[in-house]
Amino acid sequence: MRDVCVLGIGQSVFGTFLQRSVAALGCEAARAALNDAGIESFQLQGVYANQQYSDMMAGQANVPNIGIAGIEMPKIDNADAGGAAAVWQLWKDVAAGVVDVGMALGADSMSSSLVEKTPTPPFEDEFESILGMTMPSGFALSARRLMETQGATIED
Repeated sequence: MRDVCVLGIGQSVFGTFLQRSVAALGCEAARAALNDAGIESFQLQGVYANQQYSDMMAGQANVPNIGIAGIEMPKIDNADAGGAAAVWQLWKDVAAGVVDVGMALGADSMSSSLVEKTPTPPFEDEFESILGMTMPSGFALSARRLMETQGATIED
């Protein structure tokens, strides 16, 4: 196995965006990662993508406007940890020599319906969801706790 390094990272703005598509959020994050890495999209050999609430082609749906074509784009599923699973799969493939340069991408919208442009209602049989304790809010609470105990900031 070869050593693996992260060349760049990117993130879209986190929040409720009823007028923005998941593809727009994914493209924003992908462009930011490419810019941070100092590479062009044509240098990628694979895009490992997750979009929990999507059809089968998460990669193709999330990077339609940044010049990525003709490469492998597997959809990586793992519920709310799909982005992390995409990073793991990319790491393994780089370490094994399957690809030299790739991108792990997770993009989703849990706050809006793309069809009706309205907030997605909570699952009526899940008490935590009704109270607003969705997975993103749980992750946000964990991040806040780490910031509090480890001295990290939003800029970190």
